[in-house]
Amino acid sequence: MDPEIEKLIREISECSRCGRFVIDKPCLIHDIYRKFMPPKPRALVISESPPPGPKKDYLYNIGEYDRLRQALAKTFEIPENEVINYLYNKHVFWTTAIKCRPISEKQLEAMGIKINFREKFLETLRINCRKLLDLEIRIIKPNVIVALGTKAKKSLIELNLKPHLSCYHPLYYSRRGELNKLRSILEKSFEIIGQNYGSTD
Repeated sequence: MDPEIEKLIREISECSRCGRFVIDKPCLIHDIYRKFMPPKPRALVISESPPPGPKKDYLYNIGEYDRLRQALAKTFEIPENEVINYLYNKHVFWTTAIKCRPISEKQLEAMGIKINFREKFLETLRINCRKLLDLEIRIIKPNVIVALGTKAKKSLIELNLKPHLSCYHPLYYSRRGELNKLRSILEKSFEIIGQNYGSTD
């Protein structure tokens, strides 16, 4: 394993900035950097965070239901259990702007904290995680960066990075029955890296 990737894993493991406001670190639990990252990722797709709350669903937790994985399966018209391999074979690595799984809005309220969950709470977690995202990007050195959702795009802007492509979060398109728009964006990223490196099939 690349020592730089090991450094990233170590930095995520040792981070405690968000303390009691996060549940776990799914990217480490499922060992995504060692198991699922292509040897030389050409595209880095960044979405918001693991699903909040005491749950197991996560893009890379293949044995559990996950709305994002389901949406991607529908987007690419492939079986859900083939989504990760599909991305891998396209030289695409999927990550999140917030690495840890946030507590849920109900858990936050149970602590006696009543703030806007998305605009205040998740925003604080995003800012805390910005340095880790910066390190991840500098280590992976993707040729194409795709930002999905405002949290991902905001972090990139604050890091003085401009995504090659950006759009809403996949679940936004799923709720609106517009997965064809998401497919168009993601296939554009495949097209860009294909033009630079040959076919991604």
